[in-house]
Amino acid sequence: MNLRTPLIVAGLGLTLVLMSTAAFGYDDLTMDPYQITISSKEGLYKIQEDVILHPSTAHPNISCWIPSNAHDIVFYVDGREISNYTIEGNKYNLDTSGFNFSGEIHLSISYILSGSTKKFSKDFIYPTLNLSIILDEEVLFNKVSLPEDGAIHIPLPSYVEETAVVSWYIAALLVLLFILIVVLVVYIIRKQKMESIKEKALKSKDVLETEKELLFELLKEIEKRYRAKKISDDTYHKLKGYYKQRTVEIMKNLEEMNSS
Repeated sequence: MNLRTPLIVAGLGLTLVLMSTAAFGYDDLTMDPYQITISSKEGLYKIQEDVILHPSTAHPNISCWIPSNAHDIVFYVDGREISNYTIEGNKYNLDTSGFNFSGEIHLSISYILSGSTKKFSKDFIYPTLNLSIILDEEVLFNKVSLPEDGAIHIPLPSYVEETAVVSWYIAALLVLLFILIVVLVVYIIRKQKMESIKEKALKSKDVLETEKELLFELLKEIEKRYRAKKISDDTYHKLKGYYKQRTVEIMKNLEEMNSS
């Protein structure tokens, strides 16, 4: 069972308001059956109402009650769209002057409500039999008989709030992922730094001192051979530059060891 069902049932607070039964002169129609289908999609509630009207005359007055916050309202009578109607508050009076009804009438109404709608409200202009309301394929409400001028008010789960919860959940996951990436990068940098320190530590002070002394001797020998013209100018400058640079590096390493 969808987890939304116990929430709706527990907090349903379903109030069936039976208003005054004073007749408004609509005894020429009866609604049976009446099905209202509510679908929560894309942050909206899409409403589809399908009802069979049973008129007592060939030219009944057809009126519908539509919630005040509804939009994109479309009416169909026996498969034909009705674009001409008058509005009195929440009541829509359909112009069916071009029809010649000989039996039951199929009325279809569709409209959209905001996803933040807290209650689905409906007033019934005509006597209504076998009313059912379905939300996302789950039956919310069934009523065998509603008198003329009856009304219902059914709490709806806040679709916008559910969407917001999901959005916050995704945002939290993204923040957590970012933190993990930062931690991983810091770990890699520290590891590389530690490996570099360990590599330097492997070279003991004695080894560096010995290497330095040998390099000094080597530089002296290069200088001696150059003066004896045993090596060319080019070879002299290359060898002297290379070993002198290495000597400087070793001396810097020794200074760091002595200062630590």
